[in-house]
Parts: sequence; structure tokens; C-alpha cells
Amino acid sequence: MKIYVKILHGKECVVDILPTATVLELKNKVSELLEVDVSQRKLLLGGKTLADEKPLTFYSIPDGCRMTLVAKKSPQGPSEEKQATKSGTVLLRESVTKILKHYYSESETESIVKEMIRDLRNKVNNLSFDDLERLATTLIQEQETIG
Repeated sequence: MKIYVKILHGKECVVDILPTATVLELKNKVSELLEVDVSQRKLLLGGKTLADEKPLTFYSIPDGCRMTLVAKKSPQGPSEEKQATKSGTVLLRESVTKILKHYYSESETESIVKEMIRDLRNKVNNLSFDDLERLATTLIQEQETIG
């Protein structure tokens, strides 16, 4: 059967593989075709991660199916990731608070900023991989135009 595998940065390949093959075997074929290291990547089907040891038949993958190969989360601990996110959030919170406190009371400003941060987190957490790819592509194109 043929499976289409795409990497978020645009490369895509068609893999001809038996339905009884494992996900890891599929990843290894993708590695050969796209010349990427798949040891730190995972295959997604419909937003769900496929387990390396499972056969493709376990997931009822149809012929001509499209999958995405993405990087696994970095090996750094969750506290380090949270700290990096927190720094950006703190910076955003401070900047917006600085502007809003000229127009609103302290409690109103805090309430507005808190709601804005909550809304932003919800929107970012609900982005699909296609959304992220489009955002990244747009940012890259803008940087190339500026540079």
C-alpha cells in the first residue's frame, strides 16, 4: 500500500509498504527517502501519535493515507519548558499591563490581562499542525522579504 508522509517543513514522500509492517519500519523507510533522522520524530495520523512497535494494520490505515512526521518534544524537563513559556508570558503580561494601566484601574487592568492571557493560551493550544506550518511559512517568507 502507498502512504504519503509529510514533514512539517514541507518535504513529502510516498512510501510503498506492506500493511503488516510496523510504524517503526515505516519511519525507517521515510528516513531513507527524505534523508532525515527519525529517531527523535513521531508519526501522526489524525493528530494522534502512532506507537513504533504497532503494525500499521492496528490503526486501520487505508491505502493512500496521509501522515505527518513531527519532532518529539525536546528532552529538557517540563520545568525548563514551562520556564521558557513563563518568561514569554511574563514579558507579554508586563508590556500589556504597562499600557492598560494608563486607561484602566489596577483591578480592571489585571482582569483584562488575565483574560487575554487565558484566551491566547487556549487559541495556541488549539492550533493544528497545518496552522503551525502556515504560520511558520508566513514568518519565514516575511523574514526573507525583509532580509
